[in-house]
Amino acid sequence: MSKTKIREMICYALGGITVIIPIAGSYPLGISFFVAGALQYLNRVVLFIISAISMLLFLEPLVAVKYLCILVISTALISMIENLDNTCNMTLGAIICSGATMVVNIAGIMLLPAYEKYMFSSVVESIIVFSSAMIFGKMVHSIIRVNDVSISDIGTEKRRDIKRIHECADSFVKLAKTFKNLPMYKECFTDDDLNYMCIEMADGYCAGCGKMSLCWDRDYYETARDTAEIFKNVINNNEIDNNLALSHKCINYPDYIEQITRVFEKTKLNNSWYNRILENREAIILQLNAAAEIMEECTYEKKDITDLMWMKVKRIKNILSAKFLQVNGLRILQNKNGYIEIELRVFSKIKRCVTVKEIANDISKIYGKRLTGQYEDRKIVGNEEVELVFSEDTKYFVLTGVERRTKDGEQSSGDNFSLINQIQGEFIMSLSDGMGSGIKACKESETVIELIEKFLEAGFSKSTALRMINSAMVLEDGQGLYSTIDIASLDLYSGNCEFYKIGAAPTYIKREDCIEVIQSTSLPAGIFHKIDIERSAKRVYDNEFIIMLSDGMLDYIPDNNENTMVDILLSIDSNNPKEIARCVMEKVLKYNDMKVYDDMTVMVCGVFGKTR
Repeated sequence: MSKTKIREMICYALGGITVIIPIAGSYPLGISFFVAGALQYLNRVVLFIISAISMLLFLEPLVAVKYLCILVISTALISMIENLDNTCNMTLGAIICSGATMVVNIAGIMLLPAYEKYMFSSVVESIIVFSSAMIFGKMVHSIIRVNDVSISDIGTEKRRDIKRIHECADSFVKLAKTFKNLPMYKECFTDDDLNYMCIEMADGYCAGCGKMSLCWDRDYYETARDTAEIFKNVINNNEIDNNLALSHKCINYPDYIEQITRVFEKTKLNNSWYNRILENREAIILQLNAAAEIMEECTYEKKDITDLMWMKVKRIKNILSAKFLQVNGLRILQNKNGYIEIELRVFSKIKRCVTVKEIANDISKIYGKRLTGQYEDRKIVGNEEVELVFSEDTKYFVLTGVERRTKDGEQSSGDNFSLINQIQGEFIMSLSDGMGSGIKACKESETVIELIEKFLEAGFSKSTALRMINSAMVLEDGQGLYSTIDIASLDLYSGNCEFYKIGAAPTYIKREDCIEVIQSTSLPAGIFHKIDIERSAKRVYDNEFIIMLSDGMLDYIPDNNENTMVDILLSIDSNNPKEIARCVMEKVLKYNDMKVYDDMTVMVCGVFGKTR
């Protein structure tokens, strides 16, 4: 038997005992304890039965009837307030119980002769009921603590694991800083490069010459100066200027100049490879920092507000208990966006199944906001214990429509897309257009979309995911992987939408009376190591549409294709995303006599408000 069960049994026993404890000829403690227990964590049906049995067994019949009437009136009024306001706090419950005691006492003594002398004792009993109810409320709360019904407590082992993850993340960050402190890019030739090229000429080409002692020993400074001037002229002007002094001194001057050209090209190639290595180093730095970021994200814990919501915890337990459901764990959490999640570990005590939807509806009434289950594979609760998670339902839902065309003569489209509905109430559209068309372009964009899905599912931020994808494409030496990336991330709670674009075509928001355009001027991913992510944020409302296109939709529209697309969208009178996508595709194809000169994709996301 769990500790929670033992504590509940102790409270039920106290409920039966307090009924028979007299104070100045009356028995107010029993009803005080009942109200305190009912408004805390005890099952009020069980507590009522125990209190009633104790009254009938140990009190005089008239006294038992009096206090049973008080219990019935108090329970009815408390339940009525809970149905109206979803909650009834301890103070209000004590006032109701005290008032019910006063009303029943007055109704009883009015039947007696000289009832005025009993009025004072009735007032005193009501005060005792109120005071003792407040005291018993705190006592029951301390006996049955909310923390005992948490699904899991973070023990020593888990804290040790979290600390170890933090240490690993710090190690990755420090390692990234170490890489960052290494030499930087060579954007031009340095003095060290010039010295290297002069030494290469002296120790290499001139080493076998009979006049080396004259040039590089006796006249060292003049020869080195003249050679350096030739190299500087090649670096600055990309041509060799004839040096008169050196041409008269050197017996192999034409070959010497040719060798200078070879040494210069060799040094230039070395610098190019050096910078390439540094680019790879930057990619490693990015990946190390990203790994540290995701490690830190894994250690993030949602704020446990179970203690603060103890009244709702009690009401949830009571309403589920009335359905013969045993709650072995209940925790209320607040995520980083401020939304509530409720975790339950529950099973049915009888041979009866309860749907998860029914449980969600009951908890929603108590919480005051619509909740929905996060796991669609669990539909019912039976005799086997299950763990359920309920979160605040989103304000909006989306419907989508997609139309695609493959370039004439090709078997595969170079455009690929993804639609992701995250558990956290986030809907993500992504579209990638591989360079060119056909199988190669298809594989490029398909790789990009798969990486986006994997990174976002792992918990990476969009910006970090895009930079890591770009670094992976840059590191594919000689493969020529270039793709546009277009992402729209919609918060279904607030309607805020973030757009991330890398070389992508414009995105359109179709509002009630206008079309808003989100532009992009950056180059595709995979070209440069340092990527330019164009990020913007917009608010989307009920019955508005987000339209995402590949560049094949715009490139073959005559004249000003962006303004033409705006006119096309304004001319479509439909609230069906699939119909909008179909109409856009047909109208664009009409401009090209229904011929497809490039891969074409149009994605439409309709945003609609949920009825409450």
